[in-house]
Amino acid sequence: MKTAKRTLIGILALGLVAWWLSPGKSRQNNPSAAPTGGRTLLWARGKDSIKLDPADITDGESAKVTAQIFDTLVQYKDGSTDVEAALATSWDTSPDGLTWTFHLREGVVFHDGTPCDAEAVVFSFRRQMDPAHPAHTGDFIYWHDMFSGVDRIEAADASTVRFVLKTPYAPFLSNLAMFSAGIVSPAAFARHGKNFAQHPVGTGPFVFSAWERDAKIVLAANDRYWGSRPAIDRLVIQVVPDNTARYLLLADGKIHLADGLSPQHVAKVKADPKLVLHEIPGMNVAYLALNNAKPPFADARARRAVAHALDLAGIAQTLYLGTAAPAATPLPPTLWGANDALRPRAHNPAEAQRLLAEAGVAPGMRVELAAFSNPRPYMPEPAKLATTIRAALKDVGLDCAVTLRDWAEHLAHVQQGEHQMCLLGWSGDNGDPDNFLYVLLDKENTRPPASNVSFYQGEALHERLLAARRENAFEERTRLYRESQEIIHADCPMIPLVHTTQMMASTRALSNFALHPVGLVRLTRVRFNGPL
Repeated sequence: MKTAKRTLIGILALGLVAWWLSPGKSRQNNPSAAPTGGRTLLWARGKDSIKLDPADITDGESAKVTAQIFDTLVQYKDGSTDVEAALATSWDTSPDGLTWTFHLREGVVFHDGTPCDAEAVVFSFRRQMDPAHPAHTGDFIYWHDMFSGVDRIEAADASTVRFVLKTPYAPFLSNLAMFSAGIVSPAAFARHGKNFAQHPVGTGPFVFSAWERDAKIVLAANDRYWGSRPAIDRLVIQVVPDNTARYLLLADGKIHLADGLSPQHVAKVKADPKLVLHEIPGMNVAYLALNNAKPPFADARARRAVAHALDLAGIAQTLYLGTAAPAATPLPPTLWGANDALRPRAHNPAEAQRLLAEAGVAPGMRVELAAFSNPRPYMPEPAKLATTIRAALKDVGLDCAVTLRDWAEHLAHVQQGEHQMCLLGWSGDNGDPDNFLYVLLDKENTRPPASNVSFYQGEALHERLLAARRENAFEERTRLYRESQEIIHADCPMIPLVHTTQMMASTRALSNFALHPVGLVRLTRVRFNGPL
């Protein structure tokens, strides 16, 4: 029976690939129909970007693309979250830690030929911070989460930019390397206005060429790039929603790079001499958010009950096939400040039932779980995970209804607080605990569109997270973050599920490709070995 099932799955997957590559299929959905002149890299992923304005996105599928188009003042070093020069060649800090002065690289131009000077940098940040700015056309969630402590930004001269902070802020320099701090062309924004997110112009290694929604985004190498010009001439980022179809396209040599691997394909990639599996410890967390503003999850006992209902070790083994580890807190164990004394709540259905009764939750109460349909690095098969959670909750007396939505619709739904429970995850942006704990659980981030989709209002946590932001001493910050995780574990505002290994696969013909801890893909040095 098992053999027959595997055979049927294989036939269906091959049929799906044949459909993707069939002559009658539109060229815009066919990876092999992408432009073949020059050195074209074909990269397949599970879902399209939402928008391409770096300051107005929160999702990885959009950031993967904006990272190719836009540069930041500083950038993360290869393989590290330490920062190095980018559009700024050097910087100075005042003794009180409030004033940061950046000296810009000379001669850099945007893709539209206009200069990237101090005024362009000021424009890129002021449009986020000032609601009255004519280019303030988005939600700018990252500004609120990461840069709300900025008091003012000014151009001292054409090549010097000065940031003045309200209070000292330890992660400030690291935050300036995040994708949301990408420098945009003021001229392009004047030309496109609210449509800039569909016509992005930066200074990065690749120039935006075309976007066919839910099909592909095409970028071309920037011949005037201030750094090393990419070795590839064209980048086609293709949408292939089905995990198996995406793997088979890679195995058949129809694409060069694939992400969103299903755990069951990992061994196949490793065994194929034509393919390379790229993997590093993931700086991420997959979690179940419980809306603390809605019953029954306003009661911490009900939240702890759900935690006891879930078998995280079983989830990691059966759904992730060993490519993930159960999570005790939102902070990945590879990140400094992680509290390794904490453990996930034990799988204990009897304790879950006791806590539900204590919280006044009647047996058979209906609860709703919002989930999404596309693979994410921290959640390759969200529908299966949602089904597993539903079964676990049924075992403790909760009637769980699952609603699957498109990724963009799901984000909008949960960021507005319309859910009761939801599946989501987070990939770290800068290697600082603040980027997980403050973003995901501080009370300041419950204003819709929220990043704290648990809508947790814990005051004790808030006090420690603010103190950690203002503290420069590493030992004290570590202590504050360890205490913060103890509070989170006790209150259980969300249920961290797993931390996953970050993985992508490529053809062996591709060289100089490496994953980065923050999850963004760098392609300036990637090249092909021999002719295509």
